[in-house]
Amino acid sequence: MAETTVKVVVRCRPLLPHETDKDVKNVSTIDEDGGRITISGRTHDYGNESVVGGGDRHAIMYDRTAKPLIAQLFDGYNATVLAYGQTGSGKTHTMGTAFDEAEVDGVVPRAVAEIIERRQKLISEGRGCLVVCSMCEVYQEEVRDLLMECDEEEGPKALAVREAPNGGGVTIAGLSEREVSSIEAVVALTREGTRRRMTAATNMNEHSSRSHMILSFRVEVAGGEGRSKTSSKLHLVDLAGSERVKRTQAEGTRLQEGIEINKSLFMLGNVIQRLVELQSSEKRKGGHVPYRDSTLTRLLSDSLGGTAHTCMVACVSPGDVDVSETLN
Repeated sequence: MAETTVKVVVRCRPLLPHETDKDVKNVSTIDEDGGRITISGRTHDYGNESVVGGGDRHAIMYDRTAKPLIAQLFDGYNATVLAYGQTGSGKTHTMGTAFDEAEVDGVVPRAVAEIIERRQKLISEGRGCLVVCSMCEVYQEEVRDLLMECDEEEGPKALAVREAPNGGGVTIAGLSEREVSSIEAVVALTREGTRRRMTAATNMNEHSSRSHMILSFRVEVAGGEGRSKTSSKLHLVDLAGSERVKRTQAEGTRLQEGIEINKSLFMLGNVIQRLVELQSSEKRKGGHVPYRDSTLTRLLSDSLGGTAHTCMVACVSPGDVDVSETLN
């Protein structure tokens, strides 16, 4: 059987203080060794090393998600790590994409550190290695550059998504790219970009992300000693959370944002499901994958299918008030 290129890791966060204050009950049981999670008596088996519980699990999460993909990145394979789940399920905490002083750990900071360390090691061995960073958000189907200076009131301007020449996937016209050579440089850029990301308060989350954020790295490694030059991309994606209007009580702009978020997450789910079906089928080539159904899936198309490797982190809440969303 061919090597698995689509992997799912379930992360169940602990109950939060404000939930225990409201007598929210923990209805989830985690079996990390067996790869099983039981929710309200229903057991779901995801296989060994595919379920992670709450508490300080940043190192474990990184080892089971992005770490295996970084080595493949430097061998020329595209990759994507994305966090999926309802609003308030712990996606930003798990990915570590708050980029503030209080939130300095997570999958993304660890991935950044390893990319820079590998770059430095290659250079010390006399091989050239270029690492270029970009950061954008998908807000209501528009792509916005988070590293480009903009008017504070108007926010980032929308950029056009176009087909790349020679069948090279898609490209974002005018997207800023910054060459990086240190962890500090990447952290400074990501903090700058995060401040521009669209967020707003809802009844479920005081700082709810209203857009999907994509932090991307393009890595070019020079050839040498019989090796060919490689060029590859890694997308680290903090998705906006799915939400139900009944719980968020959203109106106006917040309501429209929620509709667009749920729609794009549904399209992404369709793509992931189709990739898994093709992966388990003997007819892996020629099957249609609906990348063009949303801006998000179109942007990630060259790092989801084919020889690319994908890891979806499904973030869930253990509370009884979230059972339907967690099971979904």
